[in-house]
Amino acid sequence: MIKLNINHTKISASHLETLVVGNVNSIFVEFSFSHEWEVVEKVAIFSNGTSRVSVSLNDDICAVPWEVLSYKGELIVSLRGVGEGGNFVLCTENASLGRVEKSLAD
Repeated sequence: MIKLNINHTKISASHLETLVVGNVNSIFVEFSFSHEWEVVEKVAIFSNGTSRVSVSLNDDICAVPWEVLSYKGELIVSLRGVGEGGNFVLCTENASLGRVEKSLAD
């Protein structure tokens, strides 16, 4: 499991995983948030090249979307938090989770 620490707008990884083309529902990300994030609805945005997928975080764990693992490239994540009524928005920097590569078995 990929483990990310979110401190205000900064993302740091405490654990990364090998990213392989074609993985579906097998790579998960666990997020740990600083107190600013307690009052917002959290959305993780994953991108790889031109593919971009947003995932609402009900719990602080989600699967990496298959769409961004369907081809080689650099996997990027960022987070957006929106407060009640949309009057408070918190966004992080982009962070690389590593390169998605083809399996040696292919």
